[in-house]
Amino acid sequence: MNPKIVAWCFPLVVLAVLVSWRFLDAWMALGAMELLKSCDLLQTSTSDIPEVLFLWVCIGSGLLWGNYLILRHQGIINTQSRFSQLAGCAVPLAYFLKWLFKYVFGRTNTRIWLANQVSYGF
Repeated sequence: MNPKIVAWCFPLVVLAVLVSWRFLDAWMALGAMELLKSCDLLQTSTSDIPEVLFLWVCIGSGLLWGNYLILRHQGIINTQSRFSQLAGCAVPLAYFLKWLFKYVFGRTNTRIWLANQVSYGF
């Protein structure tokens, strides 16, 4: 990838994240709360997402790394093998960063925040 393109895109991405955080974060969280309150099936099926998500991350990462190792053992280094390697690293890293940022941004349990409607911020 061209470093000049990355350098020009980085401020745009930061700006997009800040605008999304400022204008969309609370609005989307409150909308999700209303949707969950309106449908009992959604409320019960989403209550176990954090526990199931870790399982899916482990399974997905294992399958991706298994695919990469099989292709590598066969001597095949192509787009599929590189994707499997990259995604096999990115999926657990993203899960870890999600866990870390929940504490950094003070959203360890969004349902508690939605129920109590405490002041918005860190």
